[in-house]
Amino acid sequence: MPARALSSSENCSAKAAILVIALKNSFHWQLYAQEKGEPEPTEAEFLKSCEELPSSSTQIAEALEQTLTSTNVSKREIASLTALPKKVRDAFVVAEDPEFYQRQRADFSECVGRLILFSNIALARVMTRGSIDASDSTKLCYSRFSKALARNLMLTQLGRQSTVKRELKETLWQERLEALLDKDTLLGTFLNHAYLGRGAFGVVEAARRHFDKKPSELAVEEAAYLAALVKAPTYYSDPKNSQKAQERRNWVLSEMAARGFIPNGEAEAAAARPLTVVERHGFPRSSR
Repeated sequence: MPARALSSSENCSAKAAILVIALKNSFHWQLYAQEKGEPEPTEAEFLKSCEELPSSSTQIAEALEQTLTSTNVSKREIASLTALPKKVRDAFVVAEDPEFYQRQRADFSECVGRLILFSNIALARVMTRGSIDASDSTKLCYSRFSKALARNLMLTQLGRQSTVKRELKETLWQERLEALLDKDTLLGTFLNHAYLGRGAFGVVEAARRHFDKKPSELAVEEAAYLAALVKAPTYYSDPKNSQKAQERRNWVLSEMAARGFIPNGEAEAAAARPLTVVERHGFPRSSR
């Protein structure tokens, strides 16, 4: 990781104030707080969250390892981004964030505003059975890779329960991750820490557990399958859902072709091959 470092208090007071104002103006939060008896948010609470953010890329790496240790994940093999085949990198970018390398960092207050707008519109959609179109407000401010890493880093702090307050705190983490890590480092960090089913964290371990291969030995359809797992790793790696997993894999292949990463013929040939994984823990050897 690059050696760039930031002050933990960088713009912290301003961000804390923005978060409190945003939270108090979220109808979704107000209803949740009323139901759960949550206390009124304070600037001090978010200021504390700001100050707990990592101030260097080294601290990010340490925090991620601590998170995995707390969930009893054994030491994994870490691979640099350049050590992973291009088809693996491309498959994950296509599956999760096709505009990853083109997107510029958004303004923090703009991202918070989008989050609150989406939260309120999503609530309205639920109350009106989907009569409101929230598509304009769902555009990503930050990368899905930084969002996933932020969520992993916060698991030991806040658990898995989703609230507007948690989402705002994740926004703080996302901004810090994207400020400290360049695009390649962010992607590489994600690929080394993402959960990919069968108890595997990271592409190296996932390639071994699903295919008994090193990443460099993966066929393009196998790379696409690993990328397909990110959306719902437990679901797609379950043998009962092998047909859905193959459909998701083939979608990744078609997107790789559509975006010029592989020729159409290669994508079609790869999609025609059966989904084959090693037999382990009750998984079938192949499914058609």
